[in-house]
Amino acid sequence: MKRRQWLCTVLGAAGTSLASATTKQTQNTLVWRQRVMMGFGTTVWLQAAHHDTQELEKALSSCVALLHDIERELSLYLPSSALCRLNAAGSFQGTAPHLFRMLKIANNISSQCNGMFDVTMQPLWQVWRAAHEDGNEPSAKLIDTTCQLVNWRGIAMSQDTIKFKRKGMSVSLNGIAQGYAADQVRIQLASYGIQTARIDTGETTSLQPIGSVNSESFFIEDRFNMASGTGPVVVPNGRAMATSSDAHTTFFSHHEHHILQPQTGHSPHYWASVTVIANSCTLADALTKVFFMLPPQQIQAATDRWGVAVVLQNKYGHWQQVNPTSHMNLKLVEQI
Repeated sequence: MKRRQWLCTVLGAAGTSLASATTKQTQNTLVWRQRVMMGFGTTVWLQAAHHDTQELEKALSSCVALLHDIERELSLYLPSSALCRLNAAGSFQGTAPHLFRMLKIANNISSQCNGMFDVTMQPLWQVWRAAHEDGNEPSAKLIDTTCQLVNWRGIAMSQDTIKFKRKGMSVSLNGIAQGYAADQVRIQLASYGIQTARIDTGETTSLQPIGSVNSESFFIEDRFNMASGTGPVVVPNGRAMATSSDAHTTFFSHHEHHILQPQTGHSPHYWASVTVIANSCTLADALTKVFFMLPPQQIQAATDRWGVAVVLQNKYGHWQQVNPTSHMNLKLVEQI
């Protein structure tokens, strides 16, 4: 799947994007380094600062190795990956800590949202992709039949074994893997004593010193005015951000796209873009799909339940920010 280039930093120069996260005195002693690599269907950008250049280089190199390990387990495009082996055989037995951990996280989220987020959507995605290549929308009968293969409860897991309960099931972790990778890099950098970093794995998170203020800004791509490079400017204040949009992976115009409702097999029609701001990038990534499924009147209750803020663009191009009731005065959007 092609990189979903939703989030574009407003602050561009290397080393300056997190400058406000440190005092001037500290800034003068920090050394900035970065790594750029391809992974998870995107360009991954890791940027971090530390006083010890050697330790910083070691930390960033370890993060690159970690990202390769994660992708080797979770990729849909590497036949040897644990995920591909699971999908091909309907079961997997062995060591794949990231796959097991992600499926447990995904199942936990699914259980709390009535299955609106469901990693077993892969058969539906394959039906729509094949139909798009053929130039004809899939029949209602084919959609209904395929929906019977979509059920997060159909994944049985033990300590070292994963098994599908129904033949023909398959899993894609594309809806959560980028956020998971960002969180894992954040943990890895922190283990090396890194306190200042920006991590972009397709979804975005950061590290900042305790007690500091981070005013790093992003704009969210306007699906109705993509050529302009404008959109709401968001200041996540050190939180993670994830965005899903109907702009970049469409099957038939913008009414059928890569975000599909598990129950109907069709794309929801409420939103063109959803950005979730949360403490966890994994959670933010998954919840962009959950919020995509919700009508406007259910958004406030969902932000309260999950404790996250959202910025949404509806199908008419109008934007809105919704905070959880406990943080109604939280200002995340500078312009909308």
